[in-house]
Amino acid sequence: MPKTEFINVDSIGVGAGVYSQLKTLGYKVNSIRVGEAPISNYDSKRYLNLKSQRWWKLRELFEKDLIAIPNNPKLISQLSQMRYEFTPISKIKIKDPEGKSPDYADSLMLTIAANLKPGVGVIEF
Repeated sequence: MPKTEFINVDSIGVGAGVYSQLKTLGYKVNSIRVGEAPISNYDSKRYLNLKSQRWWKLRELFEKDLIAIPNNPKLISQLSQMRYEFTPISKIKIKDPEGKSPDYADSLMLTIAANLKPGVGVIEF
């Protein structure tokens, strides 16, 4: 990957080390903390956190046929297992599959984290 491209990293937990190492190696890295509050006042009333906001935006891209993904069985499987629920105060909360970390699916979600508008990009798995 060229060092001119931005990389979005969930920089909490294990991702903190990944973020630091990439930055040390000279890559342009965006720190995304999916547990933080959503971006914008409107979205903070609708989504529990940034993770929920970004996943919902990804869902909307699929619904509007504005995104294409590679024919990768692991990615497709993980995407199909994502669920949501409403909190007691009616905010959308994303639920990971039981006992599994959806790494491939989260990677896709992170690609839209810096800019919610659809664009052109390539994800290789």
